[in-house]
Amino acid sequence: MSESKTPFEKANAKPEVQRWTGAVSANDGGGFVTYGDYLDVWRKVQRQFDSLDGLEHRARKAESDLAAALAERDALAARVEKAEASRWQPIETCPESCRGEYPKYVLFYNGYHIGVGFCYPSEDGDGGTLYLDEIDEIVTPRPTHWMPPPLPPGNDAALSREEKS
Repeated sequence: MSESKTPFEKANAKPEVQRWTGAVSANDGGGFVTYGDYLDVWRKVQRQFDSLDGLEHRARKAESDLAAALAERDALAARVEKAEASRWQPIETCPESCRGEYPKYVLFYNGYHIGVGFCYPSEDGDGGTLYLDEIDEIVTPRPTHWMPPPLPPGNDAALSREEKS
């Protein structure tokens, strides 16, 4: 008597299904793949995607944090530059005024007193510099340091608001 086969058994008897189940059996150690096995694989893949989403979120946050840190660094560098500009600096770095234009006034210090003045390149061709006070007299002894003059009254509030922002 011939046994009747179920539709599942008939489907498994097809050559392409046997090749596929044989390949799966070879890959998983010899068992059949069940719906539960598919769910397990799907859950693993879903966890991988969730993990990638988390990494993408963390990467975007790190990028945002980096941009904020760079902006803060730039702001601090500008404040340091302003602070450095208002300190006494070596006389060799003093900005020179050009003949015929309004002088660039600075504060001079020569070891004895502080005065207002400006510097011009020497006209005798030796590459030297003349340090003149506000009435065009040569400063003696020669200044050792200079600094820009302070801001006029009323600009201090604007400057402090700038530094706070």
